[in-house]
Parts: sequence; C-alpha cells; structure tokens
Amino acid sequence: FVPIPGIAGVIGGAILAIVILLIGHLINLLLSLITGFVHSLRLCFVEFLIKFYEGGGMRYSPFRLRKRTSVLVGAKS
Repeated sequence: FVPIPGIAGVIGGAILAIVILLIGHLINLLLSLITGFVHSLRLCFVEFLIKFYEGGGMRYSPFRLRKRTSVLVGAKS
C-alpha cells in the first residue's frame, strides 16, 4: 500500500496553497486600508490646511519651453 505518500503530498500542497492565498488576501487588505488612510490625509492637506497656510517664499516661476521650428528651403514635396 504505497498511495499514502502520494496522498500526503496532495494534502501538503493544498495546505501550502491555502496559506499562500491567505497571505495574498492579507496583503490586499492591508493595502486597501493604507489607501483609505492616505486618501483622507490628502483631503485634509488639500482642502483644510490650505486655509491656514501662508507662503513666505519666492513666487513659483516655471520654465518655458522654447519652440524652435525648422524650415527646409528647396525641398521637393
């Protein structure tokens, strides 16, 4: 009666698969909880704290993109 090691391998594989799935679901749950926390924190900064913020630094001046155009003279279409 040799099938007992084969059955143990199937049961062990099933237990391992269940453990891996549980760990994956736990990671998914933790990421979902962190997402909710970060979103509410962002709303607090954007909508509430901006009322009390006084900027005392330099005015923001973005770089400008210089557009250069090239014209080919004498090119055949």
